Amino acid sequence: PYFSFIAFITVDVKGQEALEKQGREKKAKFPPGQKRLSIHREGPLPVLISPYQLTYALLETDGALEVLATIQVFTRCFVEALEKENKQLKFAFKTYFPYASPSLVMVLLQHPKDIPRGLWHQALKHISEMLKEVVEDQTHGSYGGPFESWFLFVHFGGWADMAAEQLLTSEAEAEAPEALLWLLAFSCGPGAGHQQRAQTMVEVKAVLRCLTKLLRSPALSARDLQAAAGEGGQGAPRPPACQQLIRRLVLSFLLRAPGGHAIAREVITLMAQTDAIMHEIIGFLDQTLYRWDHLCVEAPRSRKLARELLAELRGQA
Repeated sequence: PYFSFIAFITVDVKGQEALEKQGREKKAKFPPGQKRLSIHREGPLPVLISPYQLTYALLETDGALEVLATIQVFTRCFVEALEKENKQLKFAFKTYFPYASPSLVMVLLQHPKDIPRGLWHQALKHISEMLKEVVEDQTHGSYGGPFESWFLFVHFGGWADMAAEQLLTSEAEAEAPEALLWLLAFSCGPGAGHQQRAQTMVEVKAVLRCLTKLLRSPALSARDLQAAAGEGGQGAPRPPACQQLIRRLVLSFLLRAPGGHAIAREVITLMAQTDAIMHEIIGFLDQTLYRWDHLCVEAPRSRKLARELLAELRGQA
């Protein structure tokens, strides 16, 4: 029998109207209340979770990777359950994503494994263009603001990770990946304005340029990679979201580059200066392995390294 994951999030809700306002602003802590996150198995189809509960969970935890991962697992299992039910929807997606563009929902519902690998970049570019139109074009007011679009996108967060991997390939670089850069910048900072998002894109592009050069280098060192990521530099400090995005790019590079395997542990030691960053790296490795399993990615050496690193870091946490 088919079982799907259900995320039950209990919160002290002080009114849907106030939550909508605070959610869109993505500011200020909410009043204390019951906040319990656990995963249970139910079947055959999940019970609908209120999007306002998930909004509370995301904002209360500052978008913690564990919460994002739970939302993404729930969404994937729910979509798979619907497919097993011959796609007979028990409710309209409009009910769950009241501010979402219906066409964007349908694009995000596509499973990457059903798209030829050579067309992934094209699919990501299309998603980025649709999101950008909704977020930056004020004529789409009926679809809400940036937070509503981001809230929809994080349910299908595997696309953002795919964009990061695509940007590390020479093919993506040759195809002027501005759309993928925008997608990553938006995924890590939905509350950022146009100028801040553009600055994030500039910084990420500079890091990618350095990583691409290192990819072709016959010898890699942890210090070279640290310098490429711009850590320890004299420039102005980056916003936390931008720093997190660059760390994810560096981790993707370590798993992908043959020379990165030998220095992965040293790089992570230099990178994980706090418990929060350590947990962030653990979450990234866990999500990557989960996504590779669902995409049937054949990368035995990278998988082996990711599993070893995950086990070691969990032992240290």
